[in-house]
Amino acid sequence: MHYSFRPMRLGDALAIARWRYEGAYAHYNVNYPTILTVWLVQALFRLLGMNTYYAVCDEQGELVGVFSFYPRGENSLEVGLGMRPDKTGHGAGLDFVLAGLAFARERFNPKYFQLDVAVFNERARTVYERAGFVPTGTMTRRVHGKRYDYIKMSRPA
Repeated sequence: MHYSFRPMRLGDALAIARWRYEGAYAHYNVNYPTILTVWLVQALFRLLGMNTYYAVCDEQGELVGVFSFYPRGENSLEVGLGMRPDKTGHGAGLDFVLAGLAFARERFNPKYFQLDVAVFNERARTVYERAGFVPTGTMTRRVHGKRYDYIKMSRPA
């Protein structure tokens, strides 16, 4: 599958706010105020010549995911990502992740990629390990008023 990347637009942000994951994955659901805040911050970054959030479209131009990229120090780039709920669990995760890393490598030229993944999300952890990420630590975060454990992962770019 071929993916294209573009800076996240308002329409993309509004579409992402409508995505609804089921069961434990509801942890990743976002609401309109949150996603609009992200979009406004993205718009400010764009004025400064920096893009951090990118919409990902498939070969038909349909929005299928989102990536975020944040520099961490001189050599590392933090990666965040999400696939549209109806696209998850069908074996496309590794290609999606590798496409995002290739885009980031070309655009930002980091030496390392890092990301965090919720401990309960074994499906994503498996994909990240297949993409070459290895665990480097743990942390706890509050999301939707609950505490969740996360695994920090990293890999060379």
